[in-house]
Amino acid sequence: MMQVLVVGAGLAGCTVARELAEKGVGVTVIEATDSIGGKVRHYGCKATDKCNNCGLCLATSLWENVEQNESIALRLSTKLIDLMQGAGTYTATLQSADGAIAVEQFDKVVVATGFEPTSLESYNGFAELSSEENIITGSELEAFLLERTSSGLFETAPNSVAFIQCYGSRDHQEHTMYCSRICCGYATRAAKVIKYFYPECRVQFFYMEMQTVNPGEYYASLLDAGIEFIKCRPIKVTGGELASVIYDDPVSGKRVRDSFDLVVLSDGIRPASDADKVAELCELSQDPAGFLHYVNPDNPDVLLTGCVGGPKKIAETYMESLALARGMLL
Repeated sequence: MMQVLVVGAGLAGCTVARELAEKGVGVTVIEATDSIGGKVRHYGCKATDKCNNCGLCLATSLWENVEQNESIALRLSTKLIDLMQGAGTYTATLQSADGAIAVEQFDKVVVATGFEPTSLESYNGFAELSSEENIITGSELEAFLLERTSSGLFETAPNSVAFIQCYGSRDHQEHTMYCSRICCGYATRAAKVIKYFYPECRVQFFYMEMQTVNPGEYYASLLDAGIEFIKCRPIKVTGGELASVIYDDPVSGKRVRDSFDLVVLSDGIRPASDADKVAELCELSQDPAGFLHYVNPDNPDVLLTGCVGGPKKIAETYMESLALARGMLL
């Protein structure tokens, strides 16, 4: 029986593990944290009165399937600390949180260590931030979406919410000149949910460019919902009882200060904090931003899937991981 080591138990790693295990492959999944599911397990559904195609349904029952599958050896709080390639096999040294070391052999290794979101504390290259009161990231907004009830998202209905796009992306100083590709999707879907629960709430987007989210008249549907858009990058965001956004109005050319009950910084995808260590262990390369890539794409040794290789949407991560697993069975 083929034995496969999967490093990372988020959406990508769990999708690979489930698909292989269901086809009779022995799978060992290691996860550095104490639970599986990664970031996606903490995202909230963005349906309103209908599905808005956020992709979370693809993970339905995935975590339970992985946790309950007897063909999957799930090792939490465990890291890969060494990997040696032999003649068609890999010798992996694994270390658990208590310091215990295990040395095991595998036929294949899949790296699916995911990404890191941009935090308020770690990133200052976007706009000047002053205080954090009533300023949250898009990742933090996901917690409200996850815990929402039939009556709404927040304890107090907001009168105004601002979304500021490209937080943690498109910045040369931070080596994040790329588009994270997910922010327009989750932010506009979340805005629809806010308008669904709070129809009178003013929802304003500050953006550099808007990516295609769904086919058809998606942008028009946002305008029809009363969501407003200003094409500019704010200069300063200040927290407080009412958070404020200072920006140069692209129409009038005047500097404007606007106030909101809540400001959401739509954070993007950054390489995992240990990407350089994984690259060294697995003999992988990194692009200028730090994402992992194959040294020899035509004949890769260790396999990559998910956002470890660059920004991807939920559906893209799921389909790529599914295809990778099926390709390993050929």
